Amino acid sequence: MDPINPASSEVGGGGVSIYDDAQLRLFGGLEQGFKNVMDKLSNIHDEIQQLPRRTTEGLSNQHGNRADSQEIDHKCPEGADATSVVNDVMTANQNLQNEKSELETRIQEKDQTITASAEKESELRREVLELKRKIAHLERKEVEFRDIIISNATVQQVTDQDVIQAFSELRQTVQQLAKNPALDLAHSPLPPTPNGTDSNQADRHFYSKLRTLSLKPRDVGFRVRMRIWEILHTLVFTKTIFGLKVPLKDDEAEDLWKMEIHLGRFEQYLFESSKVHDNMIADWRVCTLQCVRTMEKAERYSDYVAGKLEEGLEPLARKALKSQKAELFDKILEVCRKAVALKMLMQRSKEGYSVITLHIKEFPLYSGVGHTAESMGVEGGKASDASDDIAYVLFGALTKRPNSINREGKVLLKAEVILKKKR
Repeated sequence: MDPINPASSEVGGGGVSIYDDAQLRLFGGLEQGFKNVMDKLSNIHDEIQQLPRRTTEGLSNQHGNRADSQEIDHKCPEGADATSVVNDVMTANQNLQNEKSELETRIQEKDQTITASAEKESELRREVLELKRKIAHLERKEVEFRDIIISNATVQQVTDQDVIQAFSELRQTVQQLAKNPALDLAHSPLPPTPNGTDSNQADRHFYSKLRTLSLKPRDVGFRVRMRIWEILHTLVFTKTIFGLKVPLKDDEAEDLWKMEIHLGRFEQYLFESSKVHDNMIADWRVCTLQCVRTMEKAERYSDYVAGKLEEGLEPLARKALKSQKAELFDKILEVCRKAVALKMLMQRSKEGYSVITLHIKEFPLYSGVGHTAESMGVEGGKASDASDDIAYVLFGALTKRPNSINREGKVLLKAEVILKKKR
């Protein structure tokens, strides 16, 4: 053995020195170490490659199928170093975090919308319950007031045509009465004997005036129609008739008569009050009339009016036969019953029907009332002799004055007037 170079010693005759063997072992160890390092780097590389996929899978587990809707290239480009790969992964991860935040924001907004919708639904349910409560309340009220509703429905059946027809029939019957054969229109009778009543005083004035005029039977007939109208207007069309006035034969009849008078006064008091609307007064009157009708009291007020009208025409029928007087009274009673029936028909409506007269002192000229009146003749002359002055009202006008707000009244049938002759 060479003491200076012991590695040169041979071993086993193989020709390899100890030194060479040590170098081989060292090289083998380095090679194995390098291989281990490369394996670890490979593992690190694989883990880096799998990091984006794991991140995506994690987000997919949190938010459903978000990861399925996008495809991201997770492969590391060839030749890229680990730092570049990590930076790319961090950038991708940050983008995914941003998308995650955006999704969470949207989810929160959806949750808020759902909450608001639930609150709105709850509010609507409360409103529905309140409406159901109100409907139930109204249904109970409908049952309570069904009779009144039915009654009002029958009241509203009164139409313009119903009233116009009744008015026209009354006016025609008055014309027939004024031409009744029992009335002597050729002579001017003496006024009736005074008895202190208002109607008697009006009759006396009528006949006194008639005696001062030299009139033909035609004109006397017109004057008689005027007087009939005045009596009907005073006793029927200026009053509210409830149907309680009956001939005074007993205490009950007297009480009902007084009650009728007081009801009329009470209605007038209501009209004079500014606190009570006309519609409310009409409702009260209609209900009161319905109650009287329900009592099935026979209407007898027309008999009373007929008695007054008979007194008014008596001077003209003094020379009539008994049979003629009986027929005359039947016609008088027919007129009065039609007048009272017309009045009660108008009262059963809330449309404000009324039969009115014209006040000549206030409206003396025919030209000023042409929309309300029409001429039926000229006293003592022909149509060509007519002046613009009204002599008297032959019969009143039928009007409609609705109680409803913003609805105008109108004249359904004009009044009939007689004009004076030109001088």
